[in-house]
This record gives sequence, structure tokens and C-alpha cells, in this order.
Amino acid sequence: MFCVDGCLLICQFVLFVATSQLAVDHIVVIHPRHATFFKFVSSVHLWWRLVALGLSYFSTVHRWNLVTPILATFRVFISTSIFGVLREVIMSGEDFFLITLPVENNRERTWQHLLEKTQAAGLSSNFKFEVPDFKVGTLDTLMKESDKLGQNDTYCEMMVRKIANQIASLYNMESKHTAADRIQEALQANGKTMEGYLQSFRWDGAKFNVNTNLTELAKDVVTKVSEIDAEMKKKLTSYNKIKAQFSSIERSAQGNLLTRDLTGIVRPEHIAALDSEFLVTLFITVPKQHFSAWLQSYEKFSEYVAPRSSSLIVEDSEYGLFSATVFRKDAENFKEKCRENRFTVRDFEYDPAAKEQAEKLASDVKAEYNKKHLALIRYLTTMFGEAFIAWIHTKALRLFVESVLRYGLPVNFLAIALVPVPKGSKRLRLALNTAYASLDQAGASLKDGELGATMAGAPREYFPYVSVTVPVAQVTPRR
Repeated sequence: MFCVDGCLLICQFVLFVATSQLAVDHIVVIHPRHATFFKFVSSVHLWWRLVALGLSYFSTVHRWNLVTPILATFRVFISTSIFGVLREVIMSGEDFFLITLPVENNRERTWQHLLEKTQAAGLSSNFKFEVPDFKVGTLDTLMKESDKLGQNDTYCEMMVRKIANQIASLYNMESKHTAADRIQEALQANGKTMEGYLQSFRWDGAKFNVNTNLTELAKDVVTKVSEIDAEMKKKLTSYNKIKAQFSSIERSAQGNLLTRDLTGIVRPEHIAALDSEFLVTLFITVPKQHFSAWLQSYEKFSEYVAPRSSSLIVEDSEYGLFSATVFRKDAENFKEKCRENRFTVRDFEYDPAAKEQAEKLASDVKAEYNKKHLALIRYLTTMFGEAFIAWIHTKALRLFVESVLRYGLPVNFLAIALVPVPKGSKRLRLALNTAYASLDQAGASLKDGELGATMAGAPREYFPYVSVTVPVAQVTPRR
């Protein structure tokens, strides 16, 4: 028996090692700058697992009954702590710097030089960002497009954030415990995370034809986002309408007796004058501390109140619902007296079919709400990817236009996506400015973060190289 237990534990450990290694390899590919950290944490957890399995085996063999629960508790604590750290690092996005550099003799030499100054120095992780050669047009066209593309960039980013926030809102309504993971799964483009998409960016010629002139191409990209915006507004209007109806039904079913629907509470036996032409039964909400005051005073509100007709139907933590029978001709006077004494007369008339109708309406509205809720999540998840793709293609167009304006013709530059190490943005900028100061004397004369101007005159941060930022970390909604 002990041999069987030992073999099972060994198999469990081998399986854990294999799956852990696959997971770490996958994470390292996605987050190469954290490779050392991930491998260290994985090693610590691996050794802990080995010790835990060994102790489990010996506790079984030697009947160390106390070891097992202590070991289990400690193992859960260690596992959740380690994987909590891993999860936070994996989930934390970093802003991407998209830059272009004029090619020095050949593209590979330019690439290697950048790697030496940045990635090899532990400042960033670098990825080639492929920007095709577009139809250039005239200098005047390029300068106009530079301004327009800046506006398009801002609009696309606004839409991407708007969709992300809407997705987060919908998932938080379902469950705040699982929302963070589900939001991350939804914020993808072409089946990749935002970071993964940027790391492997290729111009999508099927969506946006590179043979089109720059003006039309930029218009096609932003039009795609405008269409998403218009369609999303329609879907949100439809969703919010059914949501308001559903919320109203829920409030009426779950509120206190001041607001709660009385359809399912009042029954025929509560109504003394059910089919009377001259009498009417009213329903009054009374605060719990005033039950005695109500019973002692309601008959004095009118000479047309049926004596001892008031009885308690139901109560909650704050109020009680009482009935009272009065002559129909004096009902309004009785209601006025109730209001003067701070008792609330509920506006309710008993209908035998109302309960069934209300239940059917609530069921239909709930089904419609759930249907629209799921459909909206699916739609927004798809549209997030489309909007994000359009946004990054707008960034690529900006890189191209700014690079031609900065470096001139013929078109010969290298586009790169850089991800600074955590809290390393300033150090990366300083290294880049130092390494490429000779590219532009105007840019070199400005300190990092100072405002310069584009060729088209728009003020912004100026660097000796062309640079645009993709604030990926700010797209993901904060909890």
C-alpha cells in the first residue's frame, strides 16, 4: 500500500513539474523582461512542492496525523501567495513606446544598435513593429495628415477605453470576485492580449488596403471606429431600457413595504369589502414603532371607518402593512387624515389575475434582460478588438507620416515597439535621447519631457527620434 502511495506521489510531482515548466515557458515568451523573476518563483514553488509531497508521504507511513492539516494549510498559503504575485505581474500592463529610427547602412545593424542601448542594458523589451511603405503624396498632404492623425489617435483611444470600461461595468455587475479575470480575457485583439498584439503587430491589409492613398486610408480606419461608436450607442440604449425595467421590478419585489409591490402580498381574505359597492379596503404602511398609535387612532380619522376593521397583514424590519375598511365616499378624507398623521396609504387595488400577470412580466423581463446582457458582452468584446486594432493602425500611420516628415525621402526607417521595465520609462527615454541625440538637433536641445512641436505645429513631447506612446496600462479599468 505504501509503495502504491509513494508511486502516486512521484507521478503527481512529475506531472506538476511538467505543467509548471510549460506554464513558465509560455509566460516568459509573453513577458521576457520578467523571465528571471518567473523562473526564480517557479523554482521556489517547485522545491516547496517536493518537500510538501515528501512530508505527506511520511505522514501517511508513520501516521503523523497532526502534520497533514498543518501541511495542507501552509501549502494553500504558499501557493496562493506565490501565484498571487505571479498573477499581479502578468496582469499588470506597461505602456508601449512606438519609435522609428532612420536605417544606418542596413536594418539589422540599426536593430542591433538599439538592442545594445536598451534591451541589453536591462531598460526594456524590444519588438519589431512592421509599418508598410504607404503612398507618400505631397509634403502639404503629409503635414495635414499629421494633425488629423493626432485627432484620430485621441478619438480611437477614447473609444477603446470607453468599451473597456463598459465591459468592466457589465462583468462587475455579475460577480466582482471573478470580474478581473474575465475582463482580462475580454480585452483582446485577434485572440491576443493587448501586449501580445503589439509585440507581433503586422499591418492588416485585408482590413485596410495599403494601396489606398494616406488620406483615404486614415479615413477608413477612423470610420471603422465611428461605426462602432454609433452601433454601440444604439445597443446601450436598448440594453439600458430593459435594465431600468428589470431594476424597477426587482426594487418593487425586494424593497420595504413603502415601495414593495403588494400584488403577491395581499390576498382575498385580507379584503373585507371585496365586491362591495359602498365599502373599500385600504392598505396603510405604518412604522413599527407606531403600531400602537395606529390601532388607537385610525377609527378617529373618520366617522365612516368600519370599527375594528384594521389588522396587520405583514411586517418587515421597518414597517407593517395594515388594512382598514371605510365607506367609499369618505376614502379620500381618510387618506388625507392618514397623511397628516404620517401614515402612508398605498395606492393599490386588488386584482385576482394581477399576481399571475406580474410574475409572468417579471419572468419575461428577466429573461430579456439576461439575453441582452450576454449579447452586449459578446458584442463589446468583439468590438473592443476591432477598436483596438484600428487604434494601433492609426498609431502606425502616425509613425509613418511623422517619420517621413522628420527623416525625409526615400522612406527608409525601422519601427520598433519598446516596453520599459517597471518604473523605468525615464531611464529608457534618457538612454534613447543620449544614443540618438545626433538625429535631430532641435530635439537634442530639449530635455526629456519638454514640449516641442511636430512638423505640422502641434505641441507635444519632443524627442530626437519619432515616438508615439500606447498607454496599454491605462486601458484596463482599475478595480
